[in-house]
Amino acid sequence: MTCGGDALVALTHDESQPVRVCAVSGLAHRDDPRRVEAEHRIGPADPELPFDERLLDVRRYQRRQETTAPS
Repeated sequence: MTCGGDALVALTHDESQPVRVCAVSGLAHRDDPRRVEAEHRIGPADPELPFDERLLDVRRYQRRQETTAPS
């Protein structure tokens, strides 16, 4: 993949959930298939933090993949 994508994948292992969310969001924006595995490393949403809209990037990625997949 790309150097930037590799850096984002590395950040999905960060201790900070907001950093992991940002990294997965970045992978989704790049249409990087590693986003699928990395999403599992986000973990459950921290109830102490407000909803992070970047989580919607993951859903948008999934929809893009569904609409471009061959039938």
